[in-house]
Amino acid sequence: MVYMALLGVGVASGFLAGLLGIGGGFFVVPVLFLLLPMLGVDPGVVPKVAVATSLAAMVPTACAAVFAHHRRGNLDIGWVRRLAPGAAMGAVIGSQLTAAVSARWVAIVFAVYTGYFALKMLRDLRSAPRPPGRVARAIATVPVPIVGALIGALSAMAGVGGASLTVAVTSSAHVDMKRAVAISSAIGLAIAVSGAASFANAVVVSPSSGLTGLVHWPAALTLAAPQGVAAAHKLPVEQLKRAFGALLIAVCASTVLKAIDTSERGVSMQIAERLSVR
Repeated sequence: MVYMALLGVGVASGFLAGLLGIGGGFFVVPVLFLLLPMLGVDPGVVPKVAVATSLAAMVPTACAAVFAHHRRGNLDIGWVRRLAPGAAMGAVIGSQLTAAVSARWVAIVFAVYTGYFALKMLRDLRSAPRPPGRVARAIATVPVPIVGALIGALSAMAGVGGASLTVAVTSSAHVDMKRAVAISSAIGLAIAVSGAASFANAVVVSPSSGLTGLVHWPAALTLAAPQGVAAAHKLPVEQLKRAFGALLIAVCASTVLKAIDTSERGVSMQIAERLSVR
């Protein structure tokens, strides 16, 4: 039943990635938080494994998306060459940082990342297009390889493909939306491949069945469902973005509460252990 659920999640995430251009990781990671313990993964490393497995599952989806966008003539190879190397290197750095910090902080990073882009998505639907703000103008002055590295590092730490960040950066450079989404697919592929490979080489203190490093390959292969790009021009994207933005807000709140609850349990266990020693 768990793998049937993962298969359904994989189809949904691939669909959303192609349709909305925001990355299926926003949907996959919180579901993995719930399902990985059922697959025997140590709860202490579940957030890290969820992030790593999400990146691994993105590889076939991103490949299919890049091929579809290239076939339609939307892929700007020049932008890909400028952003992809930095994004790949940043993903390695982000994955190593994620492997080193506590699992609670991994969950919090994901929640903050998700909450920010959910609010941005909902705000953009309610307001007319505006000129780039101070942050966008500041980013425009940073060398593109460094921007790519930042996108890769943040995305790897959250287990997403970085589509939201890539689209924001390329759009601020006056790239039209179709091309921006296509570029984000290629950058997401670079992040997924390098991030997943780095996570797979991470040292795990409490190894669990099915893990290679921090990647749960059976779950990743089940999640891999490269679908969605073909339907991108046939459905009411604005209404779907509104609904998905609201769902992400709920996911963000749930993740924060779970991280806090895990922290409180950890403190309680430490107190109990100290009392038992005495």
